[in-house]
Amino acid sequence: MISEMIGGRGTVELRTVLHVGPAAPGIDYEAGHTLVSIRLDEAPGVRLTAPMEAASGEIVDLGSRVEFRVVDRGGIPTPAARLLDRHD
Repeated sequence: MISEMIGGRGTVELRTVLHVGPAAPGIDYEAGHTLVSIRLDEAPGVRLTAPMEAASGEIVDLGSRVEFRVVDRGGIPTPAARLLDRHD
């Protein structure tokens, strides 16, 4: 098996919004907590699923460009996606 590093940028192919879930730092289920499935640019056929990094209730359209990264949520490293603006 050969492993290599890949970038975390990609396109949102699936989105769901959770309104119920276990208590967690930085998550507001009442406003809606968005999860996305990301098709990675550098790895055809690879998909990642992650919550959005920004505030709950953020509107994320299918086809939006995002970047996968790890953020700190209450001292816990957590995978997340952030929206890229049109210049990223």
